[in-house]
Amino acid sequence: MAPYHRLTRHDIAALTGIELASSRAVVTSMAKWRRERGGVGYGSNSALLFLLLVPLLIVYGVWIIAAPSLSAAPGGGAGIPIPGKYMWYAPHSGFSNQVGELRNAVRVAAILGRILILPPVTDHHALSLGSCPKFRIVEPRHLRVAALSHFSDLVAQSRYYSIADVVNISAVSQSLVTTIDFRVFALLRCGANRVEPPCAGTATPCPSKGGFDRCIAMLNHAHCVGSDCVHCVDESCADTVWTYAATSPKRRLLEQPVKLKTKKFSGARRVKRDILQSLGDGTVAGDSKLLVFGSLFSGEYQGAQTHVDLSAASGNAAFDRVFQASQHFPLSRVVTDAGRAYIRSRMNKREFFCAQLRLLDGQFKNHWSKTFDSLRLRLESLVPDEGGGAIPVFVMTDLPRANWTGTYLQELSERSEYQIFRLEEGDEIVRDTARRVLALKPGSDDPLKVVVMEQQTLDQAPHHQMLPDILLYVEEAICSCASLGFHGTAGSTISEMITQLRNATPQCS
Repeated sequence: MAPYHRLTRHDIAALTGIELASSRAVVTSMAKWRRERGGVGYGSNSALLFLLLVPLLIVYGVWIIAAPSLSAAPGGGAGIPIPGKYMWYAPHSGFSNQVGELRNAVRVAAILGRILILPPVTDHHALSLGSCPKFRIVEPRHLRVAALSHFSDLVAQSRYYSIADVVNISAVSQSLVTTIDFRVFALLRCGANRVEPPCAGTATPCPSKGGFDRCIAMLNHAHCVGSDCVHCVDESCADTVWTYAATSPKRRLLEQPVKLKTKKFSGARRVKRDILQSLGDGTVAGDSKLLVFGSLFSGEYQGAQTHVDLSAASGNAAFDRVFQASQHFPLSRVVTDAGRAYIRSRMNKREFFCAQLRLLDGQFKNHWSKTFDSLRLRLESLVPDEGGGAIPVFVMTDLPRANWTGTYLQELSERSEYQIFRLEEGDEIVRDTARRVLALKPGSDDPLKVVVMEQQTLDQAPHHQMLPDILLYVEEAICSCASLGFHGTAGSTISEMITQLRNATPQCS
């Protein structure tokens, strides 16, 4: 089956002057066009279909020419993207981990020449992978089921938003890697409808999510419908480290054992696999229409990556550009605008210090004394010997203010040398930003320009609508602008992300 590019009714209207009744009409017309190419009679709509087909082929031809590709490098060829092949993965854990997983997914999509399906941001730790260093993880097939079920819940609760709505990926999505919103893909592939407004007289949404349920079944097992195949990648960090080196002399070695520096898991075995040789064109996985992964998260353990180790020194200039462009993803405009609005309105544009304290999660709950002592030393160094007003300190922490009693945070809030600022989930600036994120149209910045679902506008959003938790992103945006300095919790991925944001945007206007 030759690949083709589906357009929205707005795209078709712009190209042909013909206004279709709805986005479903576009999907229906395109499905009919596909069937009729196989020999079914044209029927009474042949003139309309002909008018649709001509501009479609023109746009599709332009898209093929402009599609991002990894050209063959001297000494070792890289894959050539084939338009119409997709890949997706199961996001999990906290937001910072999800951004890291997105970074790896962008690089994998570039290597394999696939269109990356962008997932939503999942609730904090609603999905957990487990421990890669300890070889205790959720199997990819189970993680995919959990992720897709969570996607469906987000849609039903009107809390679904794409990771590209809060993270700016334009550095890669505009020219290097083609992306598509999962909701757009689900509608086109599975016929998933958007969530309807809340039922009359209730606060309960009336979802038409049958398509999402079909996607859950379809996206988690290998199968083919004609030449349209789904391939599941069931390798995980318990057994595989994905690598890529286009010009490596060991290129033909698909598997290479990983030496583990621990006796505790001496019976465990990880294997390095070249991702292009294993999943690229010419393989069973590479010939599939859709490639589905479990987790693409990777962390450093004992000096080595646990699952995805894609080096910039690949010998392929095109991939190296993707690698550099995906090193850091800034926050989206909606989020950064909210952070700067808070600084203007609540802090009167004053210079301030930011303290990020992670105290209740995992290992951090056992290190309060160390965390507070290091912050105390940092803040004491800011206090002038004589005079000067109170130093503004923005505090972001998972410890509720009601539980500050008897801690250094209580002492800090009572000292005259400091003025404490805190953002809460119920603050209007947070709620307003959440509404703005939900109001973003899926795929509005998508290179495929497929915007097929209508969203409620900001003014139409019901007051009882469940809002997503976007407090963390606004706090990170604020801390990225802290001109007096930043102090984060050692070992926290949130602290690492804020540090990256500060390095990328050292000054905020």
